[in-house]
Amino acid sequence: MRRMAAQNPASARNESCENRHSGEPTGNASRRKPDTDTSRSDRTVDIDLGELLGGRSAARVDNPPSRDRSSGGFVVVFLLFGTLVGITLLLLLTALVVWLSQVMGSFIVATLLLAALFALLAAGLYLGAIREAVERIRARAETVYEVARLARSGYEWISDKIALVSSIYRMVRKE
Repeated sequence: MRRMAAQNPASARNESCENRHSGEPTGNASRRKPDTDTSRSDRTVDIDLGELLGGRSAARVDNPPSRDRSSGGFVVVFLLFGTLVGITLLLLLTALVVWLSQVMGSFIVATLLLAALFALLAAGLYLGAIREAVERIRARAETVYEVARLARSGYEWISDKIALVSSIYRMVRKE
């Protein structure tokens, strides 16, 4: 946000032009302290509220905003999309259970039938596509745990040897 406390528009325009050509990068709002001379009425004070509040600096009028979206905006939209898809699937499943319960005459049987169907689909998906990847991840995790156990045993061996040497040194030092 940019505030101009200038009564003389021409001097305010000249000062903003000087600001633009003074070597400051365009797109970054500058903060200038007002002069201590209170007799001047043509002072310009630039305040960037976004920068003061810890956010991104606001785009200036002479520098159009970029078309790039931040990754935070993408994450929010992606989470919203996932939530909407989940709600849609739940509503469709509910409608399917209600319809099947009307056809079969029992809500409990319809629910159990659909639960069994989805359990079979999940088991088939796991066995057909996911099992090999899970086994590879498990093998890598076991390797990492084995290396960690070896590192720990090596550390304990070294610390025992250092403790032995330091106790011998203390005994020799006391005599």
